[in-house]
Amino acid sequence: MRRSLKILTSILITMSGWLNAQTDSIRVCSIQVIEVIEIHDLRHPEQNPALLHQDISGNDRVSSSGNSLADLLSRNSSVFVKQYSPGMLASASFRGTGAAHTALIWNGFNLQSSMNGQSDLSLVPAMLFGSFTLQQGASPAAWGSGAIGGTLYLNQSTENGISFLQENGSFSQRTTALRARFGNEKLVFSIGGFRNRAENDFEYRNLAQANHPIMKQTNSALASEGLLMDASLKTGRKHWLKLAAWLQKTDREIPPIMSIPNASAKQKDATARLAATWKLNIKKSQFIVRSAFLSEQIHFVDSMYQIDSDNRSESFVQEAEWLYRPFKNTFIQVGVNNTYSRADSPGFNNETKEMSRQSVFAIWQTGFWKKRLVVRPALRKEWTFSMNAPLIPSLSTSFKVVKWLNVHGQIAKTYRIPTLNDLYWVPGGNPELQPEQGTAAEAGISAEKENKKWHLEFRLDAFRNYINNWILWVPGNSYWTPHNIQSVDSKGLSWNSEVRFKTKNIKLQAFSTAQMVYSAPIKATANSPFVEGRQLMYIPRYTTNQSLSAAYKGFTVILQASYTGERYTSTDNHSKLPGFFLLNLSAEKQFAAKEMTTTAYIRFNNITQTEYQVIAWRAMPLQSFQIGFSMHFTQP
Repeated sequence: MRRSLKILTSILITMSGWLNAQTDSIRVCSIQVIEVIEIHDLRHPEQNPALLHQDISGNDRVSSSGNSLADLLSRNSSVFVKQYSPGMLASASFRGTGAAHTALIWNGFNLQSSMNGQSDLSLVPAMLFGSFTLQQGASPAAWGSGAIGGTLYLNQSTENGISFLQENGSFSQRTTALRARFGNEKLVFSIGGFRNRAENDFEYRNLAQANHPIMKQTNSALASEGLLMDASLKTGRKHWLKLAAWLQKTDREIPPIMSIPNASAKQKDATARLAATWKLNIKKSQFIVRSAFLSEQIHFVDSMYQIDSDNRSESFVQEAEWLYRPFKNTFIQVGVNNTYSRADSPGFNNETKEMSRQSVFAIWQTGFWKKRLVVRPALRKEWTFSMNAPLIPSLSTSFKVVKWLNVHGQIAKTYRIPTLNDLYWVPGGNPELQPEQGTAAEAGISAEKENKKWHLEFRLDAFRNYINNWILWVPGNSYWTPHNIQSVDSKGLSWNSEVRFKTKNIKLQAFSTAQMVYSAPIKATANSPFVEGRQLMYIPRYTTNQSLSAAYKGFTVILQASYTGERYTSTDNHSKLPGFFLLNLSAEKQFAAKEMTTTAYIRFNNITQTEYQVIAWRAMPLQSFQIGFSMHFTQP
C-alpha cells in the first residue's frame, strides 16, 4: 500500500511537469457541471455513431444482477463468456474474436494485461460500479492494440448517497458491499468496498467416470475483497482534477477437471490501479493530461505438481489530448499516449521483461443537415521498441432516414501487438512475432418509437472481421510456441430489441438479443493445427438472451433465458460440447421512504436443472439461489 501511495505521488509530480511543458499536445474529454461535477470521455461509446453500445447496470434491478461483470454479461447480452467455473477465470468473446481482442476501459485506461493481453471479468466487482457499457465492434483508433472485437467500459456511479448490499446464497456464498458518493459544484468524492466469500461446493454429474456418479466440487473456494475511490475537484472556473484508486485482492482455489477429481492448486490475484487526471477548458478548446500506474500480481501454487509461480507486472501510462470545437456539431480531437510495461515471472527465467509503446491518434467528427448525417473519421499510429504497428484508419457514419429510423456503418483497420508472454516466455516465446492486423466492417439499421405508454426499439447489424497473422500458441516437439499462423474470417449478424409498456401502476419490459457468428481460418500455414473453413474452438455459432419483467407497485418479477450453441473442442470440429439453455427467475420488492429506498430480492439460477459445461470437463452448478437486500440513502 505504501508503494502504491508513492507511485500516486510520482504520477502527480509527472503531471505537473507535463502541464508546464506540453500544453499544446493534450487529450480531451467533455465536462458537464450541472448539480455536481460529471466528466465524460469523448472516446466513450456514445460518441461513435456506428457501433452498438448497451448500458448494463446491476443497481436498477439488483435481483437480476450478479457479483461480477462476467455474471452481468452472461445475463444481459449475447456475448459469449468463457468461464471455467463459478468465480474462476472468465473472458469475453465478441463477434467470434478471442479474449485478447476485448478492451476493458477504466478512467480512460485500457486494463488489458501486458503479459497475456486478457482481462479476467470474474475479478471486476459489479457492486462497486454504477454501470457498465458494452460496445460491440472494433475501436482500435480510440483504444489501440487489441480493441478488435469489442470494448467494455467501467462507469462510476453518478448518484449521490450511500448504498449498502448484503447477499447470501447457495454454496456458502456471502457478499457485502458498501458505496458512498457525495458532491457539489466544487467537489465530488466517492468510495466503495466489497467482500465476497463462497465455497462453491456444488454437486454435479461426473461424465468422465463410469456410471456418471454424482460428486461434489472440491478445491473451489473463493475469497475476494476490494476498495474503489475517486475524487473530482473543480479548481477555479476552468480547471478540474480527478484522482482515482482501485485496490483488490482475491484468493482462489483452482477446481479439478472431471477426469482428475483431486486438486490442490491455489491462486492469489492482487491489483493496484492508481490514476490522476487534469482537465482545462478554454473557450472552444479542452485539454486533458492523465497518468496511471497499473500493477498486477498472480501467484499460482500447486503442491501436487510442485509449482510455485509468482508473476508480477506493472504499467505506467501517460496521455495528453486536445479537443477543439470550431462549430456546434463538429470537433477535432488529437492525442498522444506513452505506455511502459515491465513484468517479472519464472516463465521469463526470473528476468524482468519490458515493453514501451508510443502512439498518436486523431478523431474528427461532424454533422450535416442538422446532424441527420454524422461522419467520424479517425486515425492512429503506434510504435514499440521492436516493431511498428500499421497505420490504423477508421470511418464511422450514421444517417437519420426519418425521425425514428437510422442506418449506420463502419470500416476500420485493426491490429494487436504481441504480449510479453508471446515474445519472451521460456520455453516457447517467439521474439520474431509480427502484429496481428486486419479489417473490420459492419452496417446496420436501427429504429426507435415511443408514445406515452409504449417504447419500442430494435437494431440489426451485419459484421465481418478479417484478422491476418493471428497469434496462436501451437504444440511443438516438447513445448508450445506462438506463431503468426493463420488468417481468420469472422462474420455474422446481431439483433437487439426492447419493448416497454407502462401505465400508472404497471410496467412491462421485454428485451431480446441474439448473435449468429461464423468464425473460421481461411488461410493456414503448414504448422497450423487448424483446418480451413472449420469453426474456431469455443466460439458458439448461436447465442441468445431474452428477459421479460413485470412490475406492479414496487414488486417486480423477472424471467431471463439464454441459449449458448454448441462449441467445438477440437480444431477439426470432430468433438464438441452440446448447446445449453438456462432459465433464471428473480423477484424483488422495493420499499421507498423519503430519503431511503430498500429492495429485498431473491434469485433462482438454472431453475430447469440443466446439466452443462462451458469448458470441456469443467463442472458447472445445477440449481442455485441468492437472497439479499440493498439500501440506498439519498443525499439530503
